[in-house]
Amino acid sequence: MTLPRINLDHFFALCDDTGIFQHGVHGIPDPKEGYCTDDVARAIIFLCRHPFPPAGSRATTVLLRCVSFLNFANQPDGTFHNFLSYDRRWCDMIGSEDCQGRGIWAAATAREAPPLNQAARGAAAEIFQRSAPRIARFRSPRALAFAMLGCTQIQDSDLARDMLRHGADFLVRLFKHTARTGWQWFEEIITYCNARMPQALYAAYDTLENEEYLDVAERSLRFLTSVMFDGNRLEIPGNRGWLKAGQRKPAFDQQPVEAGTMVEALCRAFRTTGCTEHLDRAAHALMWYHGNNRLGIALIDPATGACCDALMPAGVNRNQGAEAVLSYLLARSEYDATLSLAAGASFEVPVA
Repeated sequence: MTLPRINLDHFFALCDDTGIFQHGVHGIPDPKEGYCTDDVARAIIFLCRHPFPPAGSRATTVLLRCVSFLNFANQPDGTFHNFLSYDRRWCDMIGSEDCQGRGIWAAATAREAPPLNQAARGAAAEIFQRSAPRIARFRSPRALAFAMLGCTQIQDSDLARDMLRHGADFLVRLFKHTARTGWQWFEEIITYCNARMPQALYAAYDTLENEEYLDVAERSLRFLTSVMFDGNRLEIPGNRGWLKAGQRKPAFDQQPVEAGTMVEALCRAFRTTGCTEHLDRAAHALMWYHGNNRLGIALIDPATGACCDALMPAGVNRNQGAEAVLSYLLARSEYDATLSLAAGASFEVPVA
């Protein structure tokens, strides 16, 4: 398949001297809705992953600004605020568990990021050190998965390994409690960011080499692909009810973040197992953004790099916010890197 080049025009348009605006009105930022740590964390992870020049670029400037935002959001007890108004006032006392998990993931990523100087990495390391112990209190499986994906990037920390093991054991117990014939999943419902859970278990296996983590990762991801694909087309459960065990999957509204997390999990599965079926599926999932979806409509605008916020019954949601574009950028950067890895190894590269 031929993909357009990665275009960061819209991403940079959403960024200002505070962070990244959460929402867009069509193709322009919406300052009325302010900022959120969730999206700043996604931006940090993307900017640390994408191969930018090491210093002096616009991307490095935005990355430093986002790490500063993350530090501003991080409180003395290790928790993170989430929602910040345009006048730089926090709108909450503490963000959701998902926000905590994403904040930890971003801090761990920045701690190890070559584009950042040593001082900035040191600040990120302090955020991680303050916040990571809170992983032991998480009850949201997605929050655990986000934090686990951060912990796997740190090789020299007993705290990171302990929290990674805690999260992986929690997900395995959850899976064993819920999984049964015909429903190999962690919960009785499939909602949002679903693929992060098997992705985190693949990553935990790569670090801790616990075969049980790999077994649950494979079983849960194969089940998820069975309900998320119709042949070679990604059919995301819509957020108008999600997908409950034993019920019909709602067709709309389909969220870009689901396609993105699916791509990333499948790429991780390929990296762990070498199974080219996973990489083939990742290619088809990525094409959801480019029109291989229920309506045959592309959500990506190659001219700006923007991504529409949802696939709806009558078309796309024309607003273009941070979550949508970052879900694509994270997926695309991970897919491109994985494809490059596959091309240099003894694997057959799939054609989407």
